Amino acid sequence: MISKLADAGPVLADITCPDGAVRVVVDPAATAARVEVTSGDPDGPAAEAAARTRIHQTGNRLSVVVPPVPPTVYAGIRGSGVIVLSGTVHINGLNINGHGGRGTVMTGSTGVEVLVVLPAGSSVTYTGSSGDLRTHGVLAGLTATTVSGSIIAESVSRMSAESVSGSITAGTVTERVDAESVSGSVTVGAYGGELASIRTTSGSVRLTASPAARGRITARAVSGSIRIHGTDGRDDLDISASAVTGTVTTTSRARR
Repeated sequence: MISKLADAGPVLADITCPDGAVRVVVDPAATAARVEVTSGDPDGPAAEAAARTRIHQTGNRLSVVVPPVPPTVYAGIRGSGVIVLSGTVHINGLNINGHGGRGTVMTGSTGVEVLVVLPAGSSVTYTGSSGDLRTHGVLAGLTATTVSGSIIAESVSRMSAESVSGSITAGTVTERVDAESVSGSVTVGAYGGELASIRTTSGSVRLTASPAARGRITARAVSGSIRIHGTDGRDDLDISASAVTGTVTTTSRARR
């Protein structure tokens, strides 16, 4: 499925994709959004989910809704030496849950793949579950929520992200970032904003302040480690970093 939307300049793309992989590309030459939804599985549930995807644009608001991909149950996935009775194993990109020997393929490379191309100045709201979100180019804003999938943004002005076990990574943040994860790591490669708040339970926190950074940086962890770099001699930064049992490392003073 390929949809090219009407010319509208920058848009707010609201993307819901529980199980598939989503890639967002900001193209400065684009004047309209374009959405491609494909599946590596030509006949199965993922192909059906791709075909049932709803794409709609009203003004500068774009909606992409991919339905959940039903698990594919293979009666008794039992090899000559391997029996999957419980738990989850990963084979060639597939996540297989034993379910008492029924062998349910939950997610994997045969799932839905979504490509969204946006004009410069666009923003994204994303809701996922087990699939990953990757963005390329400069986004004006990103609000993302996932369970076990990863959130990876190349460059964004404003970012708000939540995950349970998935990692959250931003290459560059220029204005502000608010990120929270339970066991996933949170990494900001180059932070140049005025307000940063990062919270995690057992995941690690990594943030590097660029020369453009200013204002307050807050990092909280329970058992995860915190590392904040690029703050030596920076009187324009107000840094508050604390961990209950984890370690805290900064290149300048931090209140604990």
